[in-house]
Amino acid sequence: VYVGTGRFQFSAPDARERQQLRQYLSTDQIDSPIKRVVFLFADGTLDSLRRGATMSQQDPGGAGDLVTRTLDYLQLGEHKVWDPTFLGTVLNGRDDGYFTTLIDREAGEDLLFGLDPNDRESEWLAVHTRAVNGGFDPELVAHFARNDGVTPHTIAPSESRAVEADRYVLDVQLPSSLDGGVSFSASGSVTLRAPEGRSGPWVPFGLYGELDVDSVKWNGAPVPFYRNHLGYVLWVRGTAELGAADHPTLTLGYHGSLIDRYGDWFYLKESIAWYPVPMDGRAKAAFDITYHTPVGYPIASTGQRTDSSLAGRMVTTRWVHETPMRNASFNIGRFQSYDISAPGSPPISLLWSEAGHRALTRDAGFPIQGHVKELITDEMANAMRFYTHVYGPPEEGRFYVTESPGSEGLAFPGMVDLSWITFQQTDHQGLDQVFRAHEVAHQWWGISVDFATYHDQWLSEGLASFSGMWYLQTRRGNQDDYLNVLRNYRSDILLYRNEMGATSLGGRVSTSKLPQLYQYAVYEKGAWTMHMLRTLLLQLSNMNEDRFTRAMQEFYTTYRGGRASTLDLRHVMEKHAGADLGWFFDEWIDGTGIPTYTWA
Repeated sequence: VYVGTGRFQFSAPDARERQQLRQYLSTDQIDSPIKRVVFLFADGTLDSLRRGATMSQQDPGGAGDLVTRTLDYLQLGEHKVWDPTFLGTVLNGRDDGYFTTLIDREAGEDLLFGLDPNDRESEWLAVHTRAVNGGFDPELVAHFARNDGVTPHTIAPSESRAVEADRYVLDVQLPSSLDGGVSFSASGSVTLRAPEGRSGPWVPFGLYGELDVDSVKWNGAPVPFYRNHLGYVLWVRGTAELGAADHPTLTLGYHGSLIDRYGDWFYLKESIAWYPVPMDGRAKAAFDITYHTPVGYPIASTGQRTDSSLAGRMVTTRWVHETPMRNASFNIGRFQSYDISAPGSPPISLLWSEAGHRALTRDAGFPIQGHVKELITDEMANAMRFYTHVYGPPEEGRFYVTESPGSEGLAFPGMVDLSWITFQQTDHQGLDQVFRAHEVAHQWWGISVDFATYHDQWLSEGLASFSGMWYLQTRRGNQDDYLNVLRNYRSDILLYRNEMGATSLGGRVSTSKLPQLYQYAVYEKGAWTMHMLRTLLLQLSNMNEDRFTRAMQEFYTTYRGGRASTLDLRHVMEKHAGADLGWFFDEWIDGTGIPTYTWA
């Protein structure tokens, strides 16, 4: 702790980060008087301080409140979960270069500044915002790489991780519960790897907070574990540090409240971290999952169904996906099943609840569209056929479409969950068609071609949104509805033009006050960017867009099964445009300006 006089000076290296500083702190750079500072570090900071100051073990003028506030900021969210980077350094006792400081300024709010040596974008600045629990959580303002020759630039930006998962083998029990729904418990193993350096012995995993862990073993031997009550981080203490050559097996047994019932629909409260997920959440693994479900409750899952058997009133199915994938999920309900095989599309299985829709019509008077199973599967097959034509064939050989009681859609390899609303009534403007086709498009963008870093996340959501619009235009045979969707997106973007950061900020573009900015900057402005690229490559003499289609096919084929960056897309587009497009991506992806036109 330091008490006295001093200054904190901070500047960002590029226009994108400087715009964030202006948004949060109304300044391009910080030069602020300070009165108290708390340092937390696992590097050479102490030696530096000793060389320039006289140290004391006494409380310097009642700074205990500032220390308490610092520790509060490092306990995140409603359930006060310790920041995994901080806690990993503490638990493993490693001098890894971790550095965080809380700065109590003479004027203005607290600032947190830190260096994370395991992250290529190691330098960060945060302010505190009020969390849902009434406390304060840090909100990231700036985040970028240092140019000091020290930070390990071999690590991908913002993908700091201790371990990755190689393969999951899970056994999932979903028996009937007293309320007519299903209970959840699971056991299984995950083979781990340490990608670089050494890590552990304490290793963090993400696991849905309402799941209770019953047992943990490391290479077959019971080991200690810890998690906050309802917290999302599970800490496991391995038997030793992990090196790059180590591939230990983590075995868990756990159960809890994962699935809620809504009428004849069931809802997964957590669709991804229902199994232990390495903290980075981006690494890919193989999956071998066995489900035990009641008769009359069909299930769909990622993977290929390799086996199915009946014992009494329980059905056992096994689903295997040997090609590594980022996320595995499933959906279960009192579904009816409808299968089709359409030319140019993988076989499609639709799981939906006809009884649930009849109940809504009877009890609430909601209209229900006729021939819904035929409508939805026809839409899915046509979208599959269209994307295969303009991009290339999908990776998955079979496709499952399931119904969910929420309002959103989710996509996984070979599987999409669609909101019950799109089964109930289709709008005339085509937004339902865009919504459904958007989720199908994720089989190409976000799943087959993953985005490289959070700066490139628009290559998943923006391309899926654009693909849904492109499908709508082709399906309806006119461009009016396509342009209307773009106009709606433009209205959102212009409404928040002064608050919205660059598209390349990904999830960071949202703020605690304006969480919708992620939707507008990444989904909608990302779609606009692809529309503009499509127009840029258009042959105006005959309205031929073969150049754009060939560029998209090359981009998909080149990066299928891997990760792509915005720079990768730029290079492909430049090849087919025959021109340098750096100005375009600088303005529309990394920039925030919007032009105005004066006619004269």
